[in-house]
Amino acid sequence: MQLLKYGLNYCVERRVSSYIANLTAETERTIRLLDVKMQNAYCIMATNKLKQIINSNSQNNVLQKGQLHALKELNKKLTTENAIITQADKGKMIVILNSNEYSEKVHFFLTANNFNILTKDLTEKFHNVVHRTMQKSNLIIDKKQIKFLTQKKASLPTLKAQLKLHKTYPNTSSNQQQNSTSIQISKILNQDIRSIHLVK
Repeated sequence: MQLLKYGLNYCVERRVSSYIANLTAETERTIRLLDVKMQNAYCIMATNKLKQIINSNSQNNVLQKGQLHALKELNKKLTTENAIITQADKGKMIVILNSNEYSEKVHFFLTANNFNILTKDLTEKFHNVVHRTMQKSNLIIDKKQIKFLTQKKASLPTLKAQLKLHKTYPNTSSNQQQNSTSIQISKILNQDIRSIHLVK
């Protein structure tokens, strides 16, 4: 359980031995692209940095082994108990609950808010609407940017449910995926709106 205090985004560091060879090769390849006069200085800097990585890993090796073992045991426990780990709606609290209970809460929320199952995938339809809208919005979007902002293989974003601990149903939000229809244009518009707000 100690591992969970780091949060759901925490990642156990990989052993250096699993990536040091590739890291060294990539570093050498990058240095060779520099001006010949600069290569020697960067080579010394890179060597020192790689040594630091190797030395720091040897000191953290015991911690990594302990965390990997704890992670394996946690996965076993979750599988045995048919449970999942998710994040609460507010704060950084982590909730562990039965998978069936989680599904029931999400199903209750969708039913109570009159969500319906679509008979067909409307991704392509919305994709075309977004594309046409961008073509008409030449005062906001440069036409040269449109091809870079259009997803070639668009897909629906997933629904992420976060539990409200004081209520019987979860709070849900649409989690934008990298391949969702409007992810790229959303980023651009978000930047523009922020810049306008800052000017004001």
